[in-house]
Amino acid sequence: MTTTKPTTNIQYAYLTGFEPFGKDMTKNRSWDTIIQLNNEQIAITNDHQNEKAQGQNYDPPVTEIIHCVTERLPVEYEPIPKLLMPKHRHGTTAISNSSSNDKSPVYIPPNKPFRYFVHCGAGVPGIVRIEVQAFKYGYFAPGNGGPTDIPPDNCVPGYPYSMLKTSVDVFGLVKYLQEEKKWGNDIVISQNAGAYLCEYTYYVSLAENQLKRDGVKTLVPKDSSDFDDQNSGVCCVDRITRYLSLASKEPSSGRNDDYNGDGDKASDPNALILFVHVPPSGGPYNDAQLAQIIRDILVWLNREYRKGNSKV
Repeated sequence: MTTTKPTTNIQYAYLTGFEPFGKDMTKNRSWDTIIQLNNEQIAITNDHQNEKAQGQNYDPPVTEIIHCVTERLPVEYEPIPKLLMPKHRHGTTAISNSSSNDKSPVYIPPNKPFRYFVHCGAGVPGIVRIEVQAFKYGYFAPGNGGPTDIPPDNCVPGYPYSMLKTSVDVFGLVKYLQEEKKWGNDIVISQNAGAYLCEYTYYVSLAENQLKRDGVKTLVPKDSSDFDDQNSGVCCVDRITRYLSLASKEPSSGRNDDYNGDGDKASDPNALILFVHVPPSGGPYNDAQLAQIIRDILVWLNREYRKGNSKV
């Protein structure tokens, strides 16, 4: 059996919540939940007990650190792709180390991919919902920017997929949270992310990752000028051509190792993406418990989708 020294791996998680929305709102529980994990490092040790018990060869013990990076998102449509796109394409390079929140900034090295994207929003009272899918169309409710804060054509611009599902086994995750972690039946599976900023954010994150898996070089813009063009009804010919060439393409279920588009080595085609809706206020969980549920989700993702696992 192998007896080499243990190793430590660091993975990065990008966690988001939202600013307050609506009149007279001063807080958003999604951000109150996520900010508790800012710059937290979650240690997970894989000591290969199953392999040892069976007398099999095994890798040295591995301590995996999940470093949590948090960001508060605006309740406005236009900024969302501009904020999420760099995290998918350039990983930690897109993160400023001069944190604007209350906790002291921690150094985050550049050029590291985000392995986990967990977005959080305020949902309905009484339950935590793990969302399965997000749609490109159907965004009619205005954001905090006022009556005109609605995306062009009520859809997410620039992506060819009409609907996307997370690659995460949401059924297995919910079962783990309910039974193994004893959080009970107030954590449920949802297939309706709300057709608002929550679903819009989820779709953008899923679509960015799907572009990497499909090996698409350039589809959505690198800067804000293209979004401005779309908002004014102008779209350049080469973007129309690229869109039409992909519009009927079904999302790939596998990795394309030839992807070398706008992303770089800090772009992970197998990133794991989830959206979690927490109750806007009240029970059944307090803010500290909701933060622990997010930690439990990250630990489960690491366990179930560890490198070399057949699920990856």
